[in-house]
Amino acid sequence: MRSSRLLLAVLLVLAPFAGAGDKRAPLRVLFVGNSLTYTNDLPGMVSRLAELDGRSCEITTIAVANYSLADHLESPRFRREIRGKWDVVVLQQGPSSLDESRQQLVRDTKAIAALSGSRIALLAVWPASNRVQLWERVAESYRVAAEAVDGLLIPAGVNLRLAMQQDPSLKVLGADGFHPAMAGTYLAALTTYHALTGSLPAALSDPKTSRRVAGGELDLTDDQLRLLVRVATAR
Repeated sequence: MRSSRLLLAVLLVLAPFAGAGDKRAPLRVLFVGNSLTYTNDLPGMVSRLAELDGRSCEITTIAVANYSLADHLESPRFRREIRGKWDVVVLQQGPSSLDESRQQLVRDTKAIAALSGSRIALLAVWPASNRVQLWERVAESYRVAAEAVDGLLIPAGVNLRLAMQQDPSLKVLGADGFHPAMAGTYLAALTTYHALTGSLPAALSDPKTSRRVAGGELDLTDDQLRLLVRVATAR
C-alpha cells in the first residue's frame, strides 16, 4: 500500500511535465498574398507560434504589393511553388467586397486549388477604416471563396472588428487606416495559427510571451494582449 502511494505521488509530481518533450506534427504552409500579409511579417509570427507550440514549421511566403490572386497565377515563381507538398496554402487578396471582385476571388481560388492539390485556406481581411459599411461584404466574399473549394476560413478581419468593438482604444490598423498595425498583424497571426491547428500555445497566457512572439514593439497593456488571445480563439 505504501509503495502504491509513493508511486502515485511521483506520478502526480511528474504529470505537469508529461509530453513536454513531445513534438507536435510539423506544419508546412505557403502564404500567398500582398502587403496585408507581409506588413509586420505575419508569416514570421505564425512560425514563432509554431515554435512556441513545439511544432516544426516550414513557411514560404509569396507576397507582392497590390497583387491579386490573378496576378499570382501569372507568376512563374508562384506556379512553381504552388505544386509543392504543403499542408495548407493560405490565400489573401484585397477586401473583394464588390460583386466583380468577389467573383474573381472565387474564380482564382478555384484555379489555385486545381493547381495545388493541397488544402486551401482563405485569410479573410478587412475594409479600410473609411469604409466600415463593407465589413460584412468582405467577410462574406472570403467565406464564399472558402466554401467554393471546401477550404478553411481564417476570420482575421472578423476578429479585428471584434477586438475593436470590445476595446475601442485598441489600434489594430496603421496610420493609413488599412494596413495592420503591429497589434492587428499579431491578432491575424493568432487567428491563422488557431484556424490551422485548432489551438494556441498555453504559454500565451503570459503577456510577456505575446510580446516575444510578435517580434516587435507592441504598445499594448497586458489586458489588451489577453484580449487578442481570447478573440483569436472565440470561434
